[in-house]
Amino acid sequence: MRLSIKNLSSSTIGALASLVAAGLVAVAVSAAPPAEEPLMDSSLLQALIDIAQPGQVIVPPPGRYRAHLVVSKPVILDGQGKVTLDGEGRDSVLWVKTDGATVRNLRIVNSGIGHPNQDAGIQVRGSDNVIEDNIIENTLFGFAVEQSNRNIIRRNSYTGKRLEMQRRGDGIKLWYSHNNRIESNDFHGGRDVVFWYANGNVFKGNREFGGRYGLHLMQAADNIAE
Repeated sequence: MRLSIKNLSSSTIGALASLVAAGLVAVAVSAAPPAEEPLMDSSLLQALIDIAQPGQVIVPPPGRYRAHLVVSKPVILDGQGKVTLDGEGRDSVLWVKTDGATVRNLRIVNSGIGHPNQDAGIQVRGSDNVIEDNIIENTLFGFAVEQSNRNIIRRNSYTGKRLEMQRRGDGIKLWYSHNNRIESNDFHGGRDVVFWYANGNVFKGNREFGGRYGLHLMQAADNIAE
């Protein structure tokens, strides 16, 4: 059974949660492509993520979501190239706080500009996740990956905020994160790509444009760059 969240009211969430918990509903939603990008209800998308069972696929209806979403369980979130998550200039746009999730085919835009919190398109705080084929635009950091291991981050495109070089964020920052694979990504207009206290990572087939350093390693060992 496939669901559309476009017309769901909040009063239906409890019933939907019961069905999903019972395994009677797969959390995959779809809608016909609109003529232009409509504004969608982010709270219902977050609710579907929260009530999904591990391994379930979430395919949101096409549109723009004013989002600060959290993926807190190993689901597959697939925008199919038709979904925009818009941070509206505040904070980080999407958090992955779990192990074993997949996030793909999303457009993620408009983070905040705060360096203390590393406002980013995608924040990662988990291991064994796959983040692929996303477009990240006008965010301070592209990816902020902290104490997270064995993730695969591939075929994503990041374009940073138009700021003076010293005020920019990094296309990707690994901090105390090990054995990750960063492959075939494009980084545009960030400051650096940084590995801090990060060991055993693979950085392969990536391209960087308009930044300060290509790859900046600090207290990092046994990394491979190709």
